[in-house]
Order: sequence, then structure tokens, then C-alpha cells
Amino acid sequence: MSKFTIKQIMADNWSDFITSFPNVRPVVNKEVLKMINCQNPNLGHALYICEHCGKFKCVPFSCKSRFCNSCGSKYQKARALSLSSKLINCKHRHIVFTIPAELRFLFRKNRSLLHLLFKSAAQTILDWFSSLNKSQNFKPGIICALHTFGRDLKWNPHIHMLISEGASGTSIPWRPFYHFPYIMLRKKWQTTLLYNIEKVLGKSSFRSFKNFLYSAHKQRFLCLC
Repeated sequence: MSKFTIKQIMADNWSDFITSFPNVRPVVNKEVLKMINCQNPNLGHALYICEHCGKFKCVPFSCKSRFCNSCGSKYQKARALSLSSKLINCKHRHIVFTIPAELRFLFRKNRSLLHLLFKSAAQTILDWFSSLNKSQNFKPGIICALHTFGRDLKWNPHIHMLISEGASGTSIPWRPFYHFPYIMLRKKWQTTLLYNIEKVLGKSSFRSFKNFLYSAHKQRFLCLC
């Protein structure tokens, strides 16, 4: 029995899918087509010839798309290796910054707001570390990544943060920090994110919705350590 690949499944069914769902975003269609045509020699290739025996080998160009199973896997490994070489040599903590379902539509409707998730998550952590000793203004090492979907593959933007269990200060080279106060960080994340959204959208259009989120979701803005 021949094995089915995602590339082949897409090649066999993508045109029918586009016909049934014509509102697919152009960038999605572009990346799928790149993956379908990955390593197609007609779209570009390198030709290597042996000077001794005269044999040649054709190497098709890859699509370099992160959506592609082959290219995406290579990119992921290379990216992970690059980031690991830049990490501080210490223990790290994984934190997930999430938002309630009622707020998710806002980021789907206006994707230019997604950068506020990065900004607010980093601000939440940096402000807290700085408050521990204002004269030292401690700063940890952090790396953030955005996921726009959850385990059920539905739209659910959230931030994954890798943070060092320690920080450097103005005059103190390094101080370890092992305790991350969950309740305080959750409330600070909620306040910071809603403030930044309101600053962009304006009080008149967001204030009432912000007040609703404060009252209805005291426990739904999560910061999981």
C-alpha cells in the first residue's frame, strides 16, 4: 500500500477546497501552492555535472515555506539550534499567556493587533522584575512565540514565553529567581493587555467591553507557569 503524504493530499484536493471556500486568505493559498510545488524541477533547479564521468544530477529547489512538512521541519530545527545558542546558561521557565474566547475575535478581525500580545507579555514580565528592586532594574532573558490556534486547531491566539530563572541588574551581574507568583502575574497580564488594546482602539470604542472582561473573566486571563 502506497503511503499518503500531506503534499499529495493537498495537491489532489486543494483546488476543490478553494472552489468550496473562496474566502481563504491569499497568504494561505500562496503557502499551500508553494508546498504543493516544492522541489518541482520545472520551477527551478541546480544541475551538478561530474567532470570525470560526465554524469549529472538535478537538485530541485525547495519552497522554503514553514508550512511545508519538509522545509518547515528543517526550518524548525535550524531555528531551535540558533535560539539555543543565544540562551543564558541557566534553568528556564515556560509561561503561556492566554486570553478569554470573547477577546479572540478582536485579533482575528484585526490581525495588526497581534503585536500587542507580544508587547503586553514582555511588559508584564519586565515590569515585575523591575519592581523587585527598582535601583537594579533586573532584566531576565526572554523569548516569545505566538500561536494563533489551540489544540483543537480553532482560532486561539496566545503567547508562549521562555524565560530565564534569573536576571541581571544594574550592578548585580546575576541573581536567581525561582518563584513566579501566578495570581499576581495573571492580574498584571490582564491589566497590561487591556490597557494596551484600549490605547490603540480608543476609550470610546473599547472601554465598555474592557469593563465587561474585567467583571466576567476574573479567572480567565491565564498565565501558566
